[in-house]
Amino acid sequence: MKLLTGSYGTLGIASRITFRLYPLPEYTQVVVVTGDAAAIAIAQQKIITSVLTPTACDLLSATVIADLGLGEGIGLVLQFSSLKASVIEQCDRIATIAKELNLEFQVLGEAKEFWELLEILLWQDEFRNLAEPAETNHLVCKLGILPSASVPFLQECDKVFEDQSYYLQIHAGSGLGVLRVEDLQDLDELFNQINKVRSIAESHSGFLTILEAPQELKFKTNVWGYTGNARDLMGKIRQQFDARGLLNLDRML
Repeated sequence: MKLLTGSYGTLGIASRITFRLYPLPEYTQVVVVTGDAAAIAIAQQKIITSVLTPTACDLLSATVIADLGLGEGIGLVLQFSSLKASVIEQCDRIATIAKELNLEFQVLGEAKEFWELLEILLWQDEFRNLAEPAETNHLVCKLGILPSASVPFLQECDKVFEDQSYYLQIHAGSGLGVLRVEDLQDLDELFNQINKVRSIAESHSGFLTILEAPQELKFKTNVWGYTGNARDLMGKIRQQFDARGLLNLDRML
């Protein structure tokens, strides 16, 4: 399963998918903490080392927070889903942590609506009519870093994309995230920026893989983001799964 998921369509096509389903929780609430980056980093550490049990704990760049109308500064979004009394108590504890660190705290009205808006913001192109192909004018990357480096990484990206529209989401527990850059004008400059971000990620024991980008940029850089002999190994695996090279040809560029 993990091999096929990480191959981005180069090894096979899913023809049947089995999901494990769980009962809907009694009560769900999403809260957002925003403000100074250093304080957000402390809040993140307090939460992930506590007995709190959020079902989601995501760091969002200031650009995402602003575009969703949630205030200023970077944000930490948490979702709690359980018995109503437990959810309310845990949200109150987050409010206390935010107050101690002089951070803004707010409770969102509709959890499902929030996550849908965030998904649209990060994956806008996925919702267009695929019958009308268009030239890609954006960049989408999957990245991973040490969770403890999430906030410093956000700050570094702010510097790299200072004059551009970009969105970044990092799962605070795993360090996995999505980066989207809009309105690509200078591909040479973008090439340099992506190399900088990749170097920052690698300095934190992480990686950056390009999922969507203009073809010209794909030819200029390594979309997978692996060093050493990983490319040769991936090529051998692909030969076993797809000897005729029919699946997602451009992905291996």
